[in-house]
Amino acid sequence: MQPTGLALYVRAIDRDRHGSPKQLAKKFADHGASWVAIAGPWHDDKGCRMINKPETVRRYADAFEEKGILPYVWGYPWQGSEDRFAAELHSCSGERKLVLLDPELGANPTRAKKGAGKTKANAHAAMLVSLMADHFPGGVCGVSTFGSGARMGWFPTRAFVHALATCFPSRSFIGGQTYTDDTRIDPSIADFCQVIEDVTYKHIVGLVPNFGTYSKVAIAGKKIKYRAKTQVEMDAHFLEFIDEAEPIDALIGWAENFMNPELWHSFARMADRMSRGATVLP
Repeated sequence: MQPTGLALYVRAIDRDRHGSPKQLAKKFADHGASWVAIAGPWHDDKGCRMINKPETVRRYADAFEEKGILPYVWGYPWQGSEDRFAAELHSCSGERKLVLLDPELGANPTRAKKGAGKTKANAHAAMLVSLMADHFPGGVCGVSTFGSGARMGWFPTRAFVHALATCFPSRSFIGGQTYTDDTRIDPSIADFCQVIEDVTYKHIVGLVPNFGTYSKVAIAGKKIKYRAKTQVEMDAHFLEFIDEAEPIDALIGWAENFMNPELWHSFARMADRMSRGATVLP
């Protein structure tokens, strides 16, 4: 029930850039994608908005499903608007029951490592996942967050893992966002594996790390610019997830908007490697 293979996050959908639902789904299928995460609600300290309208999400999800690609809906939740977030995610999903939460800053706005702030953050994590279980019974729920989230004392990582294990046993996953710093990939994977084993037993909550399709470049020593990885960088980045000791069954990349023909070629090669179970360095 947990995802396998390669996926990408899809952010704001633009018909001129993405093409029709069938065209975008075909591009993913032609390059070996197994699943996809399409953006829905985005909540933050400025309010609540939708990245894509529910009908747009459902229309593109239909096309992906027709191509055999599992369509997840992802959203960015914020403490205090859990009910609205769950309802909006459900509106985007329709009859589907595949959701991916991206709780980051909103999981604990106080950044408190203990006391009332941390208690509230833990309660938020439990409430959010419980609402997912209410809206998507029998479904699959994932969580994606900071690559160092398992070590951040203020982030309710253990609360999320416990809630996933309770509400979505063997139908859930969690992973860190290791987008640009390859030295963080192995420690992040090890940290999240350790939390999973500490809180529950292995595999009841799966591990799905996040790779990056972009790089950060410093301009004039201060300003940061984001650019697509080169194919050489992408190939090297993918190989960092190949580890005999910790085989990775699924990966998702941030994000589709940085993809170009060279990166799609690299993506297809990695998708083929994962489909063959090649989890050891060649």
